Amino acid sequence: MGEEYRRLAEECEQAAAQTDDSVEKYAYGLLAKQWRQLAKDVSVAARLSEFQSASSRLKGVAEPGTFWNPLRMIAWNAGFIAPCLPNKSKVPPSGSEWVHEIKHDGYRLMVRREGGRVQLLTRRGYNWTGKYPRIAEAAARLKVDSFLIDGEAVCCGADGISDFDRLHSRQFNDEVFLYSFDLLHFNGEDYRGLPLHERKARLQRLLAESHGIRFSEHLKGHGPTIFEHICKMGLEGIVSKRRDLGYESGRSASWVKVLNPRSAARRRYREGTF
Repeated sequence: MGEEYRRLAEECEQAAAQTDDSVEKYAYGLLAKQWRQLAKDVSVAARLSEFQSASSRLKGVAEPGTFWNPLRMIAWNAGFIAPCLPNKSKVPPSGSEWVHEIKHDGYRLMVRREGGRVQLLTRRGYNWTGKYPRIAEAAARLKVDSFLIDGEAVCCGADGISDFDRLHSRQFNDEVFLYSFDLLHFNGEDYRGLPLHERKARLQRLLAESHGIRFSEHLKGHGPTIFEHICKMGLEGIVSKRRDLGYESGRSASWVKVLNPRSAARRRYREGTF
């Protein structure tokens, strides 16, 4: 399995080297990184053993009853922060103040750590800490006291692209990882007032050695051109964000999402199959 992952990484790296298009180079490079990380993973049997060990370590430090009980539990408390929600648009914005991220097809999650206590919270405040052990273990391993990370839980298919059907099936929960794109709190400091580019720089440093929680990179440039190339690759779309502004809970004009009408996500929406 490791050899296959390495082969796929090499193919993506070759494709990135052969194209002169900056967007395609970025996207192939992103996929290559993912395959390289998967190639470093231990065997399936060893991974299962690691997850069992992680469960033992997290027992008693996760929200009582949630790590061992997969039923969702409402986690409304003083620590819950509602996520920022992007406005919809048909055309991406452009300009030096905007950056553009790939929109991955998954579940929005807030990853919270307070001392030894880890929580994975949905956008509506449900506690999913017990669902995705790889993310919870990665959060527990970071050598910091506390943080609150915003991101998207995804499960990738054989092509390295997020596969919502695979995620939704719940049969691959131990493979689910987080694409993280924002850092709201860190070691007791509230980062929401900082501009996005500073928050993401600090997030990238925090996750330098993490696999279960990965940093979601972004592109600068002409939004419509970036979106066109993302659509050609069959991805869900992009989220454009003002790099100079702080974080707002709820619907915000500083985040704009544009969806690929031919993506699997939009097809599910039209057919009513989620």
